[in-house]
Amino acid sequence: MPKEEAGIDGFTYLSESQEFLEFVKIIRDLTGIAVGLCYPTDVSKGKPFYQESELNPICQLIRSNADGRAACNKTDSINCQQAYLLKHAVRYYCHAGLVDFAIPIYLKGNHVATISCGQVLAEAPSQKGFAQLLRHLKKIMTGTEIDTKALRKAYLNSTYMSPEKLDSTFKLLTLISEYFCEMGYQLNLASHNHSCPEIHAARQYIQKNSDKPIKLREVADYVGFSQGYFSRLFSKVTGDSFTSYVQKTRMERAKKLLTETNLSVTEIAFQAGFSSIQCFYQTFHKAENCSPSQYRKNREKTESGRQ
Repeated sequence: MPKEEAGIDGFTYLSESQEFLEFVKIIRDLTGIAVGLCYPTDVSKGKPFYQESELNPICQLIRSNADGRAACNKTDSINCQQAYLLKHAVRYYCHAGLVDFAIPIYLKGNHVATISCGQVLAEAPSQKGFAQLLRHLKKIMTGTEIDTKALRKAYLNSTYMSPEKLDSTFKLLTLISEYFCEMGYQLNLASHNHSCPEIHAARQYIQKNSDKPIKLREVADYVGFSQGYFSRLFSKVTGDSFTSYVQKTRMERAKKLLTETNLSVTEIAFQAGFSSIQCFYQTFHKAENCSPSQYRKNREKTESGRQ
C-alpha cells in the first residue's frame, strides 16, 4: 500500500475510532483542552472534536474576525508542518501568546494526522499580560476596533496552566496519543485479520488446557502480550471475551464427552474443566436449555433414529 493511501486510511480510522474519541474525552475532562485532528499536516483539512463555543474565549473573539481566523490557521499550519518535519510533538506560542501543541500521529510508520490543541495561558492573568495580549491582537486585526471590555472578560476566563502543569500535559498528550492511537490501530487491523498468529496460539493453548484452571494473565504471558492488550485483541479477533471463549471451549469438550463416552456427568464436568458440578449444570442449562443428562438422551435418540 502506498504511503499516501495508507495515510488516508489511517486518518479515516483515527477520526472515527472509538479509541480516539475516548482519548479526546479524557483530555477534555482532565485539562479542558479542545482537540482537533489535521490531515495530515494541513490545518485547513481535518476534523474538530469541539464546537466553536468550546474554544478558549480569547480564541472565540479572535476567530470571529476574518484576519484573526486567518492568523490562527496560519500559525497552526506552520507548527503542524514543523511537528511533521521534526517527527515529534512540538509546543509553541500562537500569535496571541497562548500555548498550543502539535502532535504528529504515526500508524504503521506512516504519518496519518496531526493533533492540534492547546489555547492555554502560560502565565496567570495580570494587567501586564492583558496589555501584551492587546498589543498582539492590534497587530493582527488591523483596521478592526477591538472591544477591550469583552477581551478582558475573555482573558480572565481563559485556562491558565503553571509551567509544571504545561510540561505534564504535553507529556500526557504525547504518550497517550502515541500509545493509544497505535494500539487501537493494531487492534483494528487484527480484528480484520483472523490469522493473527498470537491469537491462534492462544486458542490452541486454551484447547489443550481447558481441563485445568486458565487465567488471562497465564495466556497473555504465553503469547508475550500485556494483559490489557491481549484481552482487547482477543475480543476483537474472536468476537468473544476471554472468559466467554474459555467457557465455550469447555462446553464443547463436555458435549463431546457426553456423546462419545459413557463417563458420568460428574466425571465429564471435571474433565471438561468446570470447577464444580453446580457451575457445570448452570452453564450447560444456560447454553443448551436442558441438563447434561437430557442432552445425552436427546443425542442418543437422534443417533438411533438415523440408523
